Amino acid sequence: MKNMDNTEKQQFLEGLSIEQIQLNLLEGSTEYFDICKKHTRRSFIFAVLASAFSLGLLVAAVVLAVLWEEIEIPIMAAIGALLANFIAATLFWVYRKCAEQLNRYHNTLHTIEVLLAGAKVIDEITDELERDKAYTKILDRLFDVQAIKAQNETKTKGK
Repeated sequence: MKNMDNTEKQQFLEGLSIEQIQLNLLEGSTEYFDICKKHTRRSFIFAVLASAFSLGLLVAAVVLAVLWEEIEIPIMAAIGALLANFIAATLFWVYRKCAEQLNRYHNTLHTIEVLLAGAKVIDEITDELERDKAYTKILDRLFDVQAIKAQNETKTKGK
């Protein structure tokens, strides 16, 4: 499906049942989810290592300042500790962004899953008028949820 344009994707999806669409979503999302988890885990590990390195340099700078008669080497160690701390802070920021992305992706998948399950249940309603009302309620609820998410994202970006 990666190389299909929108019309081809729509024609492909029209021929599928809801269960097949759910399965395709699950299969297609597994690789992306694994990549996000791997990046999140790596960014956290690198951030912790950089923090430990920074702390080690800072301790070395203090020890060298006490034991060493010349001040240049402890100053260089302290500058190195500051740089390593900046790198650690940047890596923790990357970790936070990866975790946020992973959470957004998970929430999106959950929303799609709920909508598809709801559509499956609604399809079993025999009365056409009741079925249309149920679809309308789902769409109204979806638009409400999307509006709330947009408001929350706007508030989050302002912080």
